[in-house]
Amino acid sequence: MEPPGSVLRELERARETLYTGRLADARQILDALNDSVESEEERLLLRIGRLQLELRANPKMADAATLTEAMQALDQAAAYPAQPQMEALALSNLSIVQLRLRLYHASLSRLERAHLLAEKAGDSTLSGRLLANRCYVLLQAEMYAELVALAEQLLVAPERFEPRSLHHVYNNAAVACTSQVELSSEWSESQALSASPLWQKGMRWHAQALAMAKRENLAFEQLLSSINVMLSAALAGATDMARRHLAELRKPEAAPLMALLDGAEEGCQLVELLLAWQEGRAADAWAALLKFERELNPQGENMRMVREHALRAIARLGLAAGQPEKAVWASQQLLVHQRQHMQALSASLGQTIDDALRLQKVLVDNEGLSRQGNELERSLAQRNTELNLALSRVQAEATIRRAAEAALQQANEELELRVQQRTQDLEQALRQLLQQEKQLALGRVVVGMAHELNTPLGNARMGASVIRERSEELLQALERGRLQKQVLSDTARTLNECAALMDRSLDSAGSLVQRLKALSSGSVAEPPSRFDVVGLVRSMLNARSAALAARSVDTRIEAPEQLLLDGYPHALQDVLGELIDNALHHGLDGQRGRIQFSIDLENSLCSLRLQDTGRGIPAEDLPHVFDPFFSGQLGRGGAGLGLSVARTLVEELMRGRIEVRSLGRGGTCVELRLPLRS
Repeated sequence: MEPPGSVLRELERARETLYTGRLADARQILDALNDSVESEEERLLLRIGRLQLELRANPKMADAATLTEAMQALDQAAAYPAQPQMEALALSNLSIVQLRLRLYHASLSRLERAHLLAEKAGDSTLSGRLLANRCYVLLQAEMYAELVALAEQLLVAPERFEPRSLHHVYNNAAVACTSQVELSSEWSESQALSASPLWQKGMRWHAQALAMAKRENLAFEQLLSSINVMLSAALAGATDMARRHLAELRKPEAAPLMALLDGAEEGCQLVELLLAWQEGRAADAWAALLKFERELNPQGENMRMVREHALRAIARLGLAAGQPEKAVWASQQLLVHQRQHMQALSASLGQTIDDALRLQKVLVDNEGLSRQGNELERSLAQRNTELNLALSRVQAEATIRRAAEAALQQANEELELRVQQRTQDLEQALRQLLQQEKQLALGRVVVGMAHELNTPLGNARMGASVIRERSEELLQALERGRLQKQVLSDTARTLNECAALMDRSLDSAGSLVQRLKALSSGSVAEPPSRFDVVGLVRSMLNARSAALAARSVDTRIEAPEQLLLDGYPHALQDVLGELIDNALHHGLDGQRGRIQFSIDLENSLCSLRLQDTGRGIPAEDLPHVFDPFFSGQLGRGGAGLGLSVARTLVEELMRGRIEVRSLGRGGTCVELRLPLRS
């Protein structure tokens, strides 16, 4: 059964009208369509299309009411299984709202489901749009490396996309490339942005996107590409290219489309300031750049990307402007932005935990009510049986019958009162228990993240503080005319040490962020392949033989000569590495001992066991070994993420199971059960 063709065509026409900047005309199309629809199915499709239009027209539209509306529309669309396109459109709307609420994992999950439905319906145009939307979600989640890898896969067959969707893939991937280079610790003032191969790839994709937009006469996409190319060119020092695109954006016909993009006008203003600096008006441009950044600060999330570009420009130009303290301040502000982004992700994680706990409460409540209802039915059935027997014995005595009915009524009322009281007591106890569990889970996540991030961020802040103090001392010596070679040499050495400290600290923080991202199996880009599990274990132990011998740790393998598995060898290698490290640092903890591997085939599953002869795991810690940031050595090294990442890879990516058992004084046993085919 095909969805209503006329409604779909009108929705597409409204969408194209919006991309020309005529929002009022697009709304009129849907208003006119509202009078012609007849069936419930058409009305639902129109409702989904109207929500999609408003979401695209209003980038700030993301609140509880919008989320509720999108979820209700999805539930109703799921009632039409013969029309997967309608459910795919509803899923697309829900993914947009979840993206704006920073629920990136949920948004990607909805898009994947929508893409499968579009493929099932044979709608290649909608399928391509959903793939392009996936690229946009990865860009907003700052998963730049994953986005570039996905784009390279998609662009192998560009014919699957309509021109507008293909443009979005090119554009999002190009922005991811240039953003990666700007955030890279390898880039410095001595190396131009344009020298990076990744930057060059991004600019090639920008050029392809812009050329296609012009060729297909896509005004909105041409405007979007011009803004991105303009910003990239200005940051790279390509003034002629930046000014050429700036002139196109300043034309009157571009104004309606500029109004649809948050930050478009501010981006043009930033480029004008950078061009003024590069063309010799340094003093005026520097003061204007500082003022521009101050004006952007109160405007919040909508101007975040433009303000970050402005801060990077201040950090780059501070030394040349004779104000290194401003450059240091701008770098600190960028670190603050990164920390705020991580806090926002933590808040999203907390909301996800809260939703999961709330769902669990509903399930428990339903189960309790169902059980109470069954007990009540059995009780009433028993009372009815007793009443029938009594009535059969005293049919001739109406007085006794009335007394028995009155007694039954009173008993029922008392039973209902008792059921209500017990239900209220149970609900109160469950609310307290769920609140305690939520606070414990959130507290552990926050404490773990704070503990692991405070040290590198504190070191970076200390390094920045020392750089500022030594810079001030150097400036004072210059002003007094007493600058000595030894003082300059000491200052340079101190600055170099502080810079190295900040690099190490930021690398440590970045490493923690990558491990946090590894908690999602969606961040693993490894394709499945066939490999020998036994050979992989032997090669890992051979590579670690020197370290194991230094700790006086023996190893033993009980396994067949070969056991082939279709799966993810690099992911399994990461898991086994975490388990071996845990055995060395937590189980054996510097003592002599043995690590034994057992590999065999059980019921079409690969069973891989790792057992050490260490001290085992305390009984009170065993239920929490897979919790993020839980560590028996908190404060003595280790982020408490190893087993959490291992379980994510084994259960979500490899579709297997992992189990940890403590053998008391006999050590710890970890067992993996993996399917032979992924």
